[in-house]
Amino acid sequence: MSWKLHEVKNVPSVMDEITSLYTVIHRTINGLVRVDVMDESTCHSVDKPVISFQGTGDDVRRAVLQWFDSIGRSISADHAGYIGYEIHRAMVDPDYVQA
Repeated sequence: MSWKLHEVKNVPSVMDEITSLYTVIHRTINGLVRVDVMDESTCHSVDKPVISFQGTGDDVRRAVLQWFDSIGRSISADHAGYIGYEIHRAMVDPDYVQA
């Protein structure tokens, strides 16, 4: 098989079925990453996450995705990619603010 470059434009996003869960991603004072998984159907404050993960970027990313899987809520590649991208940004940018 030979290599070929594919130029892509306007690739549609694939949405998943998770309608009430969302993540809030933070960079902590000590340079770690914290991800709070929120459920908008039960929580009315960012101070009350369903579950939180804190550690290095790779560890937190794996833990969050494994947790979604463990509760039977697989997420789309687009959603997983977004979470991973934001965790990476939080690790490398001391002034990180989630987009």
